[in-house]
Amino acid sequence: MIRLLIRYLLLLCFIVSAFGNASAQAHKIDSLRIVLKTLPADTNRVNVLIELCKAQSFLDSKEIISTANEALALAKKINFKTGQAKACFQLGYYFHKVGDDLKAIESLHEASNIFEKVNNLTQAAYAYNAIGVIYNEQDDEEEALLFFQRANSLWSKVDFREG
Repeated sequence: MIRLLIRYLLLLCFIVSAFGNASAQAHKIDSLRIVLKTLPADTNRVNVLIELCKAQSFLDSKEIISTANEALALAKKINFKTGQAKACFQLGYYFHKVGDDLKAIESLHEASNIFEKVNNLTQAAYAYNAIGVIYNEQDDEEEALLFFQRANSLWSKVDFREG
């Protein structure tokens, strides 16, 4: 029972976006798509694409992967490291959601590495925590604990008590 409760609590850390109903999310998606039509290929476009991924995740949309890949490609092209890491995180979320945990872990590792390079330790910790969640769901408690400890260590460094 406690283990199940811990799983649900850890899963909450994996979901960064706020809850909303499908209608509100559909409206948000439409609004973000309109904004995208006006944006040049810059960091703002990458950030809006990332927000679109988050909104799409509430509707069980398969469009997440194409949106995240577009964000990743553009972020690489303009050398926007934080955007690359956020896109990788969204890809990790998508792959986990569709049951491809190997690709999810790879994407989340890439995200955590980039976040650490740009010194965004809070987000790197979220990526490590998400990896821990995946291992925990696979009943690989040893690996899960390793990644939960990495996340906790980073959150402690930045005094992020919620983490």
